[in-house]
Amino acid sequence: MVRRRRYSVIAALLISAIVSVAIAVAYLSLVGSRGEGSSSREAASTYVGDLEIKLINGTVIKLSEFRGRKVILDFWATWCKPCLRQLEVFRVFTREHPDIVVISISVELGVEKVRRFIERYGYTWLFAIDEGYRLSKYFGVRFIPTLVVIDEDCRVKRILVGLHELEDLERIVYGT
Repeated sequence: MVRRRRYSVIAALLISAIVSVAIAVAYLSLVGSRGEGSSSREAASTYVGDLEIKLINGTVIKLSEFRGRKVILDFWATWCKPCLRQLEVFRVFTREHPDIVVISISVELGVEKVRRFIERYGYTWLFAIDEGYRLSKYFGVRFIPTLVVIDEDCRVKRILVGLHELEDLERIVYGT
């Protein structure tokens, strides 16, 4: 009886460990990496001026409306810790660089939930919801945070995965 109980406890612990590892792997695959583990890839200079984005307030915009200005699309979610840090970086970035358009695109559902979150933290730049993951699919977003850097001619220049601090963003956007 004692031996059977011991085996049951060991089996439960083993199953628990396996499930924990599986959850950790799934989580990391969703949220991407951070810091040194972040990645960047050059984009094929795809023209995206005709792409429409529905902002959280219901307004539909075309990226071509920002021709002449650089744009950063920030794919994020309220449950993603690196994404929340990235939003705080953008709070400073948008104040210091008003010439750059930032559009943070939530990959989770629920406009009201996201709207309350934005109001709670006082974010002031443009926000959108990625309904049906249309934009995520278009840009090949598999991890968050992901940033898409678009040049003044509405062409994708870089796609960045992971958290990027202020100095990194400035270097990436301004090429310094």
